[in-house]
Amino acid sequence: MQEDLQKIQSKQLTAALLLILAFMVAVCSFLIVRSEGLTRENTARLMATDTEQIELNASNYFKTVQNTAQLMFTDKSYYAYDPVTSELDAYSKTQAENAVRGRIFDIGSTESFSDFGVVYADGSHLGWISQTTLGLFNDGGMYEEFEGRITDVARQSGWTFDVRGNTHRLWYVKRLNDDALLVMSVYSSSMAEVFAAPEGLGDATVSLVDDDNTVLFSSDEDSIGQPLDEQVAALVGTEGNTSSYNDRYFAASSTAENGWRVVVASPTDSVMGQFESMRNVIYLFLAFMIVLFVLVGGIVYLRISRPVDTLVEDLSARARTDQLTGLLNKVTYETTVREMIEAKQAQGIFGYLILDVDRFKNINDRFGHVRGDEVLKQMGSTIRDCCVHASATGRVGGDEFSSFTFIEGAGEDEMRAFGRELVDRIIVQVRRDFSGPKWKGMHITVSIGEAIAPAGSVTFDDLYKAADAALYDAKRQGRDRGTVTVFKEGVWL
Repeated sequence: MQEDLQKIQSKQLTAALLLILAFMVAVCSFLIVRSEGLTRENTARLMATDTEQIELNASNYFKTVQNTAQLMFTDKSYYAYDPVTSELDAYSKTQAENAVRGRIFDIGSTESFSDFGVVYADGSHLGWISQTTLGLFNDGGMYEEFEGRITDVARQSGWTFDVRGNTHRLWYVKRLNDDALLVMSVYSSSMAEVFAAPEGLGDATVSLVDDDNTVLFSSDEDSIGQPLDEQVAALVGTEGNTSSYNDRYFAASSTAENGWRVVVASPTDSVMGQFESMRNVIYLFLAFMIVLFVLVGGIVYLRISRPVDTLVEDLSARARTDQLTGLLNKVTYETTVREMIEAKQAQGIFGYLILDVDRFKNINDRFGHVRGDEVLKQMGSTIRDCCVHASATGRVGGDEFSSFTFIEGAGEDEMRAFGRELVDRIIVQVRRDFSGPKWKGMHITVSIGEAIAPAGSVTFDDLYKAADAALYDAKRQGRDRGTVTVFKEGVWL
């Protein structure tokens, strides 16, 4: 009888043990699957945000090159000279060519272009056309080649790549007149800082691709000139902005100002490495639960829940904030402000402020991007300190910041005074924060535009456009100042 009872008790204990172990395995498996899904989704959002930030940097770079080209149109003598149809005598022709050369030298001497010159339909050229580029056209045809690279008919310009097999440069072509083209180029490798790979996404590869998904620049130099990886191309497609992932890659793309796209891709195994390590720890604890299932069950739960929650919270926070300044990033800031504007039912006043660092490109060019990042980081801290009452504050561009404030029950006069006081306080604080020896010689100033309107009377777009117009008005007045515009009786004053 006792033996039978012991057998029954043994079977019951074994059954209970197996049942508890099965329950713990099921719970842990559920947590693993859930945490893996959350990690993947947040990683995809983080990658999309980082890709958009890189695209903003790239667009600013392309705009800078295009704006430099526009400097050739400030005087007719620079762009109108045409040796093909010109009837100038030898002296006048020499004078005209010297004017073009002088302008090219004035503009290009402060830039790092590989080529910066004018190519004419008769085969001649002026300015800096490198020996490498000339070597591509030993048999002639330079003008015809670059004329065929004009893709924007309206602007008579175009960005291009792989000119006669040369995949080490990116070219920008701009028509000056019927027989003259401005040709500019930069080494692809010189854009490494513009396309810096984001941290926290494993072995991420940052690429610049054209409409055919040909790699124009990449942090993986061996892929330049080659088609984009087939699996990455399948994830990002060929149009628009997207973010996706599969078993092999996380990938995101964002379209730059000139139509090319920034593509960031990282192997799934690399991105999920932290999660894989955590999953292995879980399996070890599950094995140990065979001996001490109750104790180990509690330890496993803590080891799963706390790291996963921390990881998810960290990824969510990074997906919302700008990594350099700690402020909200552009996407999160605009989404937050739009929701606040739509949700406000109480009477009060909206204040929307845009701040831009004056001549920030000059700071980067003269002192380097590392010092430029230090300026942006300090500027973020200054704005955060000055806008302590703001409902939302973010970095919305390379050197552009914004804050939104809602004061319930405030009147127009009170808000106007508040807006003026805030603008003046920021101007003064910027001067103070950038006056120490660390910033010697940098002369950091800002221009500010603020739009003020009664709650419920305007949309987000109305506030943004008004603040942006006020910002540019401050710039036109000489920078290092702020302009406040108020919406009253249907008109911005």
